[in-house]
Amino acid sequence: MSSEAFTITQFVLDTGPEHAIMKATAKRYIPKNVARYVNDSGYILMFTHGTGFLKELWEPIIERLFMNDQPNREANRSSKILECWAIDCQTHGAAAPLNDEILLRRPGILDIHFYADAIIKLYESGLLGVIDNEVQKVALIGHSAGAIASVLAAATFGTPGDNPFSMLILVDPPLFTSETKNKMTPMYRIVEKTNRKRISTWKSKDDAREFFKSAPPYSGWDPRSLSIFLEHGLRPLPTPFLPDKTGVTLMCKPSDEGAGFDNIHHSVEALNHLGNICATIPVHFAFGARNDMFSREVQDAMYDSSAGRNAASVVRIKGAGHLVVQEQPEKLADALYKMFNNVGAKL
Repeated sequence: MSSEAFTITQFVLDTGPEHAIMKATAKRYIPKNVARYVNDSGYILMFTHGTGFLKELWEPIIERLFMNDQPNREANRSSKILECWAIDCQTHGAAAPLNDEILLRRPGILDIHFYADAIIKLYESGLLGVIDNEVQKVALIGHSAGAIASVLAAATFGTPGDNPFSMLILVDPPLFTSETKNKMTPMYRIVEKTNRKRISTWKSKDDAREFFKSAPPYSGWDPRSLSIFLEHGLRPLPTPFLPDKTGVTLMCKPSDEGAGFDNIHHSVEALNHLGNICATIPVHFAFGARNDMFSREVQDAMYDSSAGRNAASVVRIKGAGHLVVQEQPEKLADALYKMFNNVGAKL
C-alpha cells in the first residue's frame, strides 16, 4: 500500500530456538515528514496478524491512526504515536519464502510460540531504540492468532513491574476456557474443516484477483484490504512445495493455515495467563459486532472479572465480524485510538 501517511523500513529477524532458527519479517512505519528522536515520548505500537493473513493488512489502520494523531504530534503531546511495527508470522507473508528450507526439512515445526518469540525478539533487538518505559510506551495489538501470540509474549514477563509492554489490545481473539473450548460456532467448524482444502493456486495474479473479488470472506473486505492481500499474499510458482506448478499461489500454505486450528490448547494456555497480565497492564478487547466465528458467550468469558480477567475496555465494531481488521479498518482504528487516549467503554 502506497501512502502519504508514513514511510516504511523493512527488517528480517532470526527467531526461535537455536536448533530451529526461522526468519520473521517486520516493517516499521513512521509518520511521513516527522523526525524521530531518541528521547521522544509517546507510543510505539506493535501489530500481529491472524492465521492465513499478513502484516501489511494493518496498513489502512496505521494510516488512520497517524491521521487521527496529527493534533497530538503537532502539540508534541506525550500520548502521540511515535511509530508502528507490524510483524509476519514465520509461515506467513514475506517471511514464508525465507523459511522454505527448514519447512521442507521439518514440516509442522512451527507453533504459536514461534510467533510470540518474534514479538520478543523484535522488542529486544534494539530496533525500537532505547526504551524507557516511563517515556516510550510499547503497546501490543494482536488480531486472531496474533492475539494469542501477543498474550504469550506478554506472559513471558510474568513478574509485576517487569512487563515491558504498557498495554495489550486483543482484536477478536480466539481465547477459550476449558469450558468454552468446545462451544464453537457453525462458521468456525466450517473454516476448521475446509481451510486445508481451499483453492490456493491460480494461472495468474489477474485470475487470483477475480477469484478473491467474488469469494467470501474476501468479497466482504474493504477494497484496500483486498488489494493489499493480492499484492503481498501471493508468490510465483513453482515453489519448493509445488515444483510442477506454474502461476501464483498463496504465501501461506493451506497446511500452515490449517495448523492454526490444531492446537486449541494454546488458546486455553493464553487465556490462563491473561488474569496475571490484567493485574500488570491494561488489557483491551475489540470485537466485530457480528458473532460469526465466536459466540457472545465465548467472548464474554474472555474478560470474566471473577477469574481476574478485568478488561480495561471492550468495544464492538459495527459492520464487522471476526475479520474486523479487513472489513472495517477505519472504524477499528478509531476504536484503537480511543484506547490509547484512555477513552473506552464496556459493551
